[in-house]
This record gives sequence, structure tokens and C-alpha cells, in this order.
Amino acid sequence: MLTLLSGKKHKIITGVTIRTKDKELSFHDVTKVEFYELKSDEIEYYVKEYKPFDKAGSYGIQEWIGCIGIKNMEGDYYNVMGLPIHKLYRKSATIHLTHNFKYSWTINCHHFKCYLIKK
Repeated sequence: MLTLLSGKKHKIITGVTIRTKDKELSFHDVTKVEFYELKSDEIEYYVKEYKPFDKAGSYGIQEWIGCIGIKNMEGDYYNVMGLPIHKLYRKSATIHLTHNFKYSWTINCHHFKCYLIKK
């Protein structure tokens, strides 16, 4: 997969649903990422040392390959990591969850749907 991404641009699209007892709000976020040309030894090193087998796109932007391999990015860094936290925070305000967000909510993600669940 990293060989296919090498030297190219790709999009990460994440869908989110916020659900409360009374309301539900869904949205998505798109981030465009461009990789430098990656050498085969760089890809082999990354796979051997970081074992990115649990990564949807075969890499973790917060890991070594993100530091040396990302040429350009348009959008939310956290979306690439798996959840567009900035947009989630702002969208939660539209259904009046922001005041509780930092204190009493946890985020559980399952199958591309993310739910805020009160602790």
C-alpha cells in the first residue's frame, strides 16, 4: 500500500455521527495528503519497526513515515490519525455538547461511526 501511495496524493474521508438522547448530527471531513517518493528501504524499515498492520491506510502520520514521507497536507492532521477532533468539537457545540466535551465525555469509534458517550 505504501508503494502505491509513494509520490502520489490521496484523500482521507472520515464520517462521524454525534448522537444524544434527543438529537443526532452526522458530518464528514476530508484531508488531502501527498507523499514524497518513498524508497523501498524506507518502506521496509517502517513496516519492520512500526508494524502498521492496524492502520487503515497502512501508515500512521504521527509515526516516522509521517515525519519523513509527507510532502504536503490540506486539512486536519487529526483526521488522518482517525478522528477530526477540531470539527467534532465545533459540531458538538451545535447540539450544545461543547460545555461537557472536555470534562465528561469520552469518544468511542466503531466502524466509521463515532459516538460521544457520557461517562
